[in-house]
Amino acid sequence: LTLNPSEGLIASLHVVDDLLCAGLNSSPGKIAKVDFPSFNELKMLTLSTTGDYVRDMAHYGNFLYAACWGTNEIAKIDLPTFTLISLLDLGAGNAPTNLAVDSSGAFLYATTDSSPGTVKKIDLGTFTVSATLSFPNAGEDNAYGLGISGGFIYAGCQTSPSKIIKINEAAFTYNSTLTLAAGENTLRHLIL
Repeated sequence: LTLNPSEGLIASLHVVDDLLCAGLNSSPGKIAKVDFPSFNELKMLTLSTTGDYVRDMAHYGNFLYAACWGTNEIAKIDLPTFTLISLLDLGAGNAPTNLAVDSSGAFLYATTDSSPGTVKKIDLGTFTVSATLSFPNAGEDNAYGLGISGGFIYAGCQTSPSKIIKINEAAFTYNSTLTLAAGENTLRHLIL
């Protein structure tokens, strides 16, 4: 499958049942909806004049969430109609990099490319930021990579060497930091 050259480079992929969503590194941001069985592009969604550079996506129920790195926003998209519902502004200096939804579907978590690195906790019922956790130690910057497992949230730092931050999910509090070995640099993704 080849997208139109004017649509930009693919920055992220996300699977939702029999659909593949391809987030594009473009301004304005775009997401291609691809049917798996036929492997054909069904629709291209242009987010708006904002919503640039779709770095990551997550979904829960009938909604897809897209991290719009260039504009510090998270887009909420209705999957059945593949239309933009709203954009959540995280504020200047809070470019979202990765997204994860908790198992209950109550909260979306977003890492930010900031100094210090942060994780935003977003209430999906109101689509508002309910809490922000800033990484407490010097050098825990540029949060990339995000996963949830066993009651903990894990967030990576795109540093040299890379670091992985462990967060207590229920209390949304810092637990510990794992610093990787020298030369294990620039962490971008976590898979749990």
